[in-house]
Amino acid sequence: GPESHAAYQQKLIDAFESIAQCRHPVIGAVQGYALGAGFVFAACCDIVIAADDAYFALPEISLCVISGVGYALKMLPEGAARYACLTGLPLRAEEMLRYGAVGRVVKREDLEEEAMKTAERIAELPPHAVMYMKELINQHCNHEHRRKFKLEDAYTGRLFGLPEKAEAVNAFMEKREPDYGRRT
Repeated sequence: GPESHAAYQQKLIDAFESIAQCRHPVIGAVQGYALGAGFVFAACCDIVIAADDAYFALPEISLCVISGVGYALKMLPEGAARYACLTGLPLRAEEMLRYGAVGRVVKREDLEEEAMKTAERIAELPPHAVMYMKELINQHCNHEHRRKFKLEDAYTGRLFGLPEKAEAVNAFMEKREPDYGRRT
């Protein structure tokens, strides 16, 4: 329901912000599927390294949930973000690399090593310079994700109580195609 959804969303916002506002650079190593909140967690990282088998998607729209739009727009150009948000279909790691959303794509077996090499490189740099650089990047990017996420939550709240919301969730739980009463 709307009340439990709002509490859940607040916990997610706090988790996302803890990554984005961490004083130290956060490196995301993504393998397999980064769906929904997984996509957003990746978007909150300073550097994302993806395995060649990684997929990124915001499939929430199929469940009548509007979420992740602000983060998709942070990672992707507007056209790609619109595609991801409006279709819920996944983007492969190589596509994300082309969009500049990930820093590197490596074989899955090399993912941890590549992430550690990147972390070691950053650790060799002057610590205060790294910390201030991250702070400055965050200020330049003017992250207003908390406000944007609350706006997305408000739009999702509009969907509660609608028949299509119930049908979307029921169809998902029953592992069937939803029937929104459209005639072809």
